[in-house]
Amino acid sequence: MYKTILALLILLLSVSVEAYEPSLDPRIINLLDSRHYDGTKKDQLKLSPGQGNNWYIDGTNGHDDYDGRHPDWIPGTNKGPKRTIRATIQQYVDPGKGARVMIKAGTYYETWPWFYGPPYWSQNDENNRMIIGPYGDGEVIVTQQLDLRDKRWEPHTKNIFKIQTDMTGGGGTFAEGIHQVIIDNDFRSFHMVTSTKNPGLKGVQKYGDWWWDNKTGWLYVFTGGFNPDDRDTIVLDNSGPEDERWSMYFSYNPSYITFYGLTFVGSKASPWVSSGSHINFDNCRFMFANRAGLSIYKDLKYCRITRNLVYGNVMNNWPRGHRSDNNVDGLWQAALAPSATSYVAGNIVMDNGGEGIQGIDDAIIEDNIVVDNFSVGIYVGVGANQIVRRNIILATRQDPYDLYGWPEKQGQFWAKIRRKLRQMGITMAAEDPSGHFTNARIYNNLIIGSRYGISSAEGKGSFGIKNSDIFNNIIITPDGDAQEFEDIYVGILMSNWGERSYNSFIRNNIVICQYPVHTTLAQRGPIKKGPDDGISWDNNIYFAPADMKYPFMEYYGPGKYTLASWQKAFGVDKNSIFADPQLNRSDWSDVSALKLSDFQTRDGSPARDRGEALLEQFATDYNFGKRPHNSGWDIGAFEAGAEPDVPSCRWDGEMCSGDDECCGGFCCQSRCAGQMCFDRRETSSDEELPLKPVDKLLVRNLALNQKATASTIHKSLDPQNAVDGSSRTRWQADASDPQWIAVDLGQRYHISRMVLHWVDLGAAKSYSVQVSDDGVQWTDVLTKANGLGGKEELPSISGRGRYVRIFTTERSNTYGVSLYEIEVYGSQLNK
Repeated sequence: MYKTILALLILLLSVSVEAYEPSLDPRIINLLDSRHYDGTKKDQLKLSPGQGNNWYIDGTNGHDDYDGRHPDWIPGTNKGPKRTIRATIQQYVDPGKGARVMIKAGTYYETWPWFYGPPYWSQNDENNRMIIGPYGDGEVIVTQQLDLRDKRWEPHTKNIFKIQTDMTGGGGTFAEGIHQVIIDNDFRSFHMVTSTKNPGLKGVQKYGDWWWDNKTGWLYVFTGGFNPDDRDTIVLDNSGPEDERWSMYFSYNPSYITFYGLTFVGSKASPWVSSGSHINFDNCRFMFANRAGLSIYKDLKYCRITRNLVYGNVMNNWPRGHRSDNNVDGLWQAALAPSATSYVAGNIVMDNGGEGIQGIDDAIIEDNIVVDNFSVGIYVGVGANQIVRRNIILATRQDPYDLYGWPEKQGQFWAKIRRKLRQMGITMAAEDPSGHFTNARIYNNLIIGSRYGISSAEGKGSFGIKNSDIFNNIIITPDGDAQEFEDIYVGILMSNWGERSYNSFIRNNIVICQYPVHTTLAQRGPIKKGPDDGISWDNNIYFAPADMKYPFMEYYGPGKYTLASWQKAFGVDKNSIFADPQLNRSDWSDVSALKLSDFQTRDGSPARDRGEALLEQFATDYNFGKRPHNSGWDIGAFEAGAEPDVPSCRWDGEMCSGDDECCGGFCCQSRCAGQMCFDRRETSSDEELPLKPVDKLLVRNLALNQKATASTIHKSLDPQNAVDGSSRTRWQADASDPQWIAVDLGQRYHISRMVLHWVDLGAAKSYSVQVSDDGVQWTDVLTKANGLGGKEELPSISGRGRYVRIFTTERSNTYGVSLYEIEVYGSQLNK
């Protein structure tokens, strides 16, 4: 099994006799660099022995009665490698501090057991991870595909081959049965023939048709005459007890485990992880799973998913899974779904049946290449503080196979599905009525051929775009007419529902529309005129065909506009222009052999030096080129002539200088554990105070070292002590009510979160948080009638101003109110 290698992939990946080689689209080969998954190294990945316990697995020469502590069997003893991964994990539930589990090359037909957490795994920490990976002699494949190794395909007719699966019952539905046949990496052409619309085996009439007889267990496939035994063939099923429908299942809080260099192929469901924290996946492959390729349960935090290949998964989804036309309740899922506070970088996510990558709270999604997934390339979903940068999102096709077996008469529901034949680019949405979506940073992305380049969902409940930035992206819409699919293509499509959206900015983007019936820009809902309300657009470049009269529109309204009428009607985009940005590539109708240089501007481009200079956190381009300080940036993802400013700390393992540590993709000026950066500030109990593991600049305390004033000062306990970053110094007021302390942030911000560190005997029982533009007129943005004292998180503030003040009205005891520290978080507003 696993013998055929597609010739196209030889350009990118080394030959292996063990596993399927997905045919990476040639359009992305020149876009790959050292940041991304590299298939040429797949067979050379090696896990070296560690200082802790080393365990060995050999699927050919091992035995599960051996002790697992030796790579080779010692005759006359039980000393030797285990045969299965399952036995190793089950026997050694506490493999020891810093253990290595090294696996010989081969294919392991296994459902992994549950992993148990503390106290069994209590010895692991960031410096002593358990790592599971290849021994170094070739690829390690873990699979749940139907095990047909003792079976042989045999001819049924000249064109149809059959094999006895020994599995009966069910009916090919989602609940159980055969779900997919994949031959030579081709999961699009092989379609189930259903007994409800076709007469069983009689319906197997053309290449790719297959039918499973649930009464006899025989599987029939129309191959055109070749024997599947001579090809790479996978048969996916979803049978058996529910707890066996996983290729991995972690439970009870295991932490600090790394999966390195493994291939997971043909899963009944998906490699799920539940509970725990600090789980890493590096240089792995996830292919042909019935559900997600890699899905991590939302309660598992601080995971790193780097340089993996996620290909051809979510086979159970409709319609990508090609199940029966009367069964459309497929499981919607993202191919790569990280948990909260995860780091997702350098992955190739391609040809999956749902979204490509789905983000959640505090995720960093960067340097990925996302190609031709069924719905959305990157779905910035639930939560806040998500960063999406330097990704390439490419849609190359409208896939007719996604409609296979569907009703000929397309109703409204089916028409909506037909629209999804081309992947959308980046979509922002909230999954609950409260609309908790805020603080997104989407910049320096390249988005080509997507149905919508960057878009926001129409929303549920109070959904809106809050405190978010869309900067310096390049968006190129498809070439061609979408009317056959009852849709239009849009460069940027935003939902702007009045008060639901605020303090969000779209700046320095290039949007190129290739077809005259489409549009560069569209907006749902009313367009606010105020710079701090709704969504503010400016300093963008738009371009479209000469015969496109109205490149701007209200998506649900009658309004169609030129740039001039758009600017006049709504007071937005006042510094934007409609012009050819003069990229190095001018014809995007054929996007073969794309190169990064295609997206860079030529001399004389109107994009050069025309953009708005933004915050420091955005001041590098796609290639880490440094944008000029406090002067005009280039519009788009590349800064012409910029010298690369590659960070000294990168997720690919480069180290920081001096005493700093590399932590979550940035240099941590303190101690790092996983992605957690711990502040060095001392406390009375020597407890370290953790900061959120997201972009360091995004979580910058705006109050730190700013000027502070107060109503009164008790003895010498100055208000400046409350913004000096030390939890051993404090401000205290006189023992009377009311009192206040104010901080000048230096410029206007949208304030979205605060943390107050009260002295135990100096807490305020009642107080208000106030903001001001001039330090004279104050507006309440939060009132507390029963303060908690201690470390008090204020996560849901929404105020705008340069000054912030805590105004206390009642003390909790007879002492004056006192604060160790004030933390303020938010984003800069227009001046």
